[in-house]
Amino acid sequence: MELILTGEPISAQEAKTMGLVSQVFPPEDLLRQAQGLARTIASKGQMAVRASLRAIRQGVELNLHDGLALEARLFGALCDTEDRREGVSAFLEKRQPHFMDR
Repeated sequence: MELILTGEPISAQEAKTMGLVSQVFPPEDLLRQAQGLARTIASKGQMAVRASLRAIRQGVELNLHDGLALEARLFGALCDTEDRREGVSAFLEKRQPHFMDR
């Protein structure tokens, strides 16, 4: 609230210390780091990524009970998917998963 009301600028390191950002990089490394993060997210099961984003976006508008219920519904919908089975198999077989969005 203080930052919003005062409009005072802060450094990237201060933003990290406050929990406003998760990582700080020198400008020359920023694009490479962002692309690496994007590749990591893209390698995950996209059904799970979309469900996670939905839980986050809708969850902030809900009370705790309704937010947990939304999360449970989304999780339940993912439990009977081919991607969930592939993820578990890949984990047990110690290999990279090959998600199909099914």
